[in-house]
Amino acid sequence: MHARELRQLLGRVLAAMVFVHSIWWFADADQWVLSALKVPMEILIPAAIDEVFRVTWTAERVGGWELLTTVLINGNANASILVNQFVLAKSVFWIPSAFALTLATVPRSISRLVLCLVVALVLAGVLILVCSAAQLAIFLDPHPGIWSELNARPPGMELSVGPLPEWQFFLLSLGLYFTLNVAMLALPVVLWVLICWREISAALERWE
Repeated sequence: MHARELRQLLGRVLAAMVFVHSIWWFADADQWVLSALKVPMEILIPAAIDEVFRVTWTAERVGGWELLTTVLINGNANASILVNQFVLAKSVFWIPSAFALTLATVPRSISRLVLCLVVALVLAGVLILVCSAAQLAIFLDPHPGIWSELNARPPGMELSVGPLPEWQFFLLSLGLYFTLNVAMLALPVVLWVLICWREISAALERWE
């Protein structure tokens, strides 16, 4: 790849990033994406997490999705857990970067642009599912360590379900950490490489 070709590619990437992120921000697209994910997540979260029997949207006015669980508080009321808006936003925040990289590389390939969006939505759903399970694990654990700020469990509260095994708590915590701190940088590049590998490999061959 010649220096001129590299400059052209970087210019296309920068222009695509500015264009896509501007539209994403002005259209408040993260809320549109989360709204599109509501129906599948309303089915998937209770199906994947035994302790959750329903997802409701009534808590959105205070910033999040509410998970109604079979866990009893002090032997009476069912516990509800809030998957807060910050976690939900982080689960989809990386999508415009992935789309912009793909747009800059294959701007005329509608099929691959659509594929990028579909795969991104699936991955965002997976991240939300992992974060939901992680917040349940944090709620059940009386000593969640670095996640204590996400634990809304008052002192002295007795629950009908005990903490998850340490290995499950560790894996779910890792998934939550990935979503909050790594996904926005790693997933756009991974998705871009998978979808545009032919163009990327050709560019690397020219570089050699």
